[in-house]
Amino acid sequence: MLNSLADHLEHEKSLINLEPDQKNVLDLPQQLNNISAHIPGSEASKIQICNTIRSYFRLFGLLQIYLTLNPSGAHNPIFQVMFGDETVNFMIII
Repeated sequence: MLNSLADHLEHEKSLINLEPDQKNVLDLPQQLNNISAHIPGSEASKIQICNTIRSYFRLFGLLQIYLTLNPSGAHNPIFQVMFGDETVNFMIII
């Protein structure tokens, strides 16, 4: 069915004269996105979270300050101290 849809679009370059099965194939990616939106960390769930954040803009207005912290826990001593590692020494000798 995918091949017949691809051939149809390649030759006719139109979505008007599609068969019902070919229309169902075009709906498949949307259905997969709906399913994968419930899987944490998937692209669809990231898009859903971004859309949720954007919806807050309408409710609360545009943010004045937007800060994103994304430290690497393995190489960032500040991150390690934030999570309770007391063995980190911040004394830097110049």
